[in-house]
Amino acid sequence: MKIAKGARNPSLIFAIHGANSPDKTALLWRDRRVTYGQLDDRMNRVAVGLQRRGFRRNTSVVIMMRNRPEFLEVQAGAGRLGAAAVSVSWRSTAAELVYLAQHCGAKAIVFEADLWHVVEQAKKSLPAIAAKDFIVVGGEAPGCGRYEQGESQQFQKEEQRQLKPVDPGAASFGLNVKLPQNEA
Repeated sequence: MKIAKGARNPSLIFAIHGANSPDKTALLWRDRRVTYGQLDDRMNRVAVGLQRRGFRRNTSVVIMMRNRPEFLEVQAGAGRLGAAAVSVSWRSTAAELVYLAQHCGAKAIVFEADLWHVVEQAKKSLPAIAAKDFIVVGGEAPGCGRYEQGESQQFQKEEQRQLKPVDPGAASFGLNVKLPQNEA
C-alpha cells in the first residue's frame, strides 16, 4: 500500500516527525503519552485496516467522537489512503448522522462507545454500511467492530515497509528533513 499521491497530505507531517523525533511526545491525553513514532505507526495501522475493509481513494468514513488520539489516527489513516474522513459532532442527532453519512457516501462510521445510543438509531437507516463497519472506540457496542481490536492492531511490519509517499522529496513541506526510506 502506498500513501495517496499528493505532497499536501497533512498526515505526512507525522511521518516526518516520527522519523526524526520518534521518542518525542506528540500527544498527552488523560494519563496517556503518545510519541511521534507511536502515533505515526498507529496512523499507518489505521490506513491498512481501512484498506483491508475496501477503502481507497475517494471513499468516506464518518468520525463521531470527542477529542481523543483515535480521532487523529482515523483522520490521518483515511488521508493516507486518499479517503475522506468526515468529522461529525458528537452532539449530532441520529437524523443528522444519517443525513451526513448518506450525503458523504460513508462506508464506515467510527464512534465513541458512549455515543452508541445515537449511532444505534442511525444504523437502522444506513443499510449501505455493513454492521462490521460500525466501529466503536473506547468500549463495546452490540454487533459493532472494536477499534482496539481492529484497525490499529491489523498492521504488520511487512506492510509498513510498503507504506510510503509516492514522491518522498515533495512530501517534506519544504522542511530540511528526510522521510524514512523504505527497504525494497
